[in-house]
Amino acid sequence: KYKCNVCGKIFRNKKGKCYHDACVTGVKPYQCTFCDKSFVKRSHFEYHERVHKGHKPYKCNLCEKAFPQQNKLNRHMFSHSSERPHMCDECNKSFKDRFLLKRHKRIHEKERPFSCAHCNKVFLSKSELRRHLTVHSDEKPFSCEYCHIPFRRKDNLNRH
Repeated sequence: KYKCNVCGKIFRNKKGKCYHDACVTGVKPYQCTFCDKSFVKRSHFEYHERVHKGHKPYKCNLCEKAFPQQNKLNRHMFSHSSERPHMCDECNKSFKDRFLLKRHKRIHEKERPFSCAHCNKVFLSKSELRRHLTVHSDEKPFSCEYCHIPFRRKDNLNRH
């Protein structure tokens, strides 16, 4: 049996105790080398790494676009539908998913909760901030597999 040193809870196996320890201490031992995310479970870390490594096992059967995670494919499937069930009560603009509506509402509220620690620019979304942060770095993690020219952002590589 395995016992937690903090709260005394007992676990049948080491794996359960390790997961509990990480929750209690806040320590997440699996750190992504591509971004600042860290994980308690190795399986979640490996699942996340697919985003950076380009492994995209989930394919759309309508357009052949591929995704690293099932939830990304699920969100993409809305692009093949004209349904827009989430409506803004300020301007009546409608959206395919709740997250996009929530982000849109920040425009009306003048809310920009994500700020750059380097230059104090502010952004509506975490993804916009993450994209912006590349201007403060010399790192160019995306390179063309044919001519090996490096790029800071994946969209620039795709455009190339």
